[in-house]
Amino acid sequence: MVKVKEIGRSFVSRDPRTITLPWDDPNTDWNGLEEPSIGRIIKPEFNPVDSRSALETDLRHHYHEITQPSIYAMEESFSLNGGKKTRSGLVLLVDANDSDVKTHENTKPGGVNNRKRLLESLRANLEITLMSGDGVKELVGYALQGSSARYNLEAFGVEYTLHQVSDAEIIGHVKKHLEGKWVYILDGHHRNEAAGKSEFGYNMVYLSDNNDIEIFPWHRLVTGFSDGQFCQLSIKLDQRGFHITPLESSKVEHIIKEMGNSIVIAYADRHCLLSNGSTGSVESDLSNFHACVLDSLFDGIINKEQIRYKNGVNGLPNPAEGELLALLSYPPRDIIRRFADAGQNMPQKSTNIQPKVNSGIIIAPFDI
Repeated sequence: MVKVKEIGRSFVSRDPRTITLPWDDPNTDWNGLEEPSIGRIIKPEFNPVDSRSALETDLRHHYHEITQPSIYAMEESFSLNGGKKTRSGLVLLVDANDSDVKTHENTKPGGVNNRKRLLESLRANLEITLMSGDGVKELVGYALQGSSARYNLEAFGVEYTLHQVSDAEIIGHVKKHLEGKWVYILDGHHRNEAAGKSEFGYNMVYLSDNNDIEIFPWHRLVTGFSDGQFCQLSIKLDQRGFHITPLESSKVEHIIKEMGNSIVIAYADRHCLLSNGSTGSVESDLSNFHACVLDSLFDGIINKEQIRYKNGVNGLPNPAEGELLALLSYPPRDIIRRFADAGQNMPQKSTNIQPKVNSGIIIAPFDI
């Protein structure tokens, strides 16, 4: 059963955009520690040897300090694909080692170790992991009844409304409800694993309703591609049981509307639709595409460095000369859950959840 708890002490941002990362400071030596992918966290006048006191000193200038144990009902408003969208959820702590926290992506040791070093150096959790579960929308409505303070902020195109909830009875109800549920990590597998390996043990989570999740594909762009490699690719795809159908349109935006659950390859003047002859399902397409295209191309044809992951949220350009563009359809929510429930992992960059939750909105110190 999922174990959750409130944040014993926290800092709520006034404006995360005013905070910059320590990696911007040439005098800070992090020995190869990678920069977190989203948000602005702390100022560059920062020494990892005395990171905790430096962080808290800085936080008091840019954050509201919350001393009573709390969870947060969070509402978001943002623009996506030309339309206005909303999403709501709860910010709380989830046991990172709980077996009922379901994953669907592989993690890399380097990414996990980097996140763990960040947690232990700052002795605070700054990055929120996005998870989903059933019935969360009703829980948010219930939690709002006990809201004791409200904080509004805007960061990177997203408007946030944070409702602080410190009522023990309401927090207890939320805990009891979630103890009988499974939750699914959507974005932040490395963060969750790092939290589980640290002394903290709990991951700071934004838990949203399954029905509020917007999923987009990550497409693949291969650079330095040639006619000969395209012929090799076609043979391998045929051997794997894909049907290859030429497409008349040379415009990616037209092709992508017709692709459905299939895969499109766009290269030079050759654009083709790939569908799997056995099932034609998204699940099969994802696995076969990973095996056929990525693994086969890596096998003596191209280097991994030639593959770029392209965000399909705001449209895609047509491939330039010497580029091959592989367009994937997005995996529906039920596909992600089936992989997670079966304990299997989807190919790298299978899901593109939008919008990401910005780092530094809420910071949970390790003193609970």
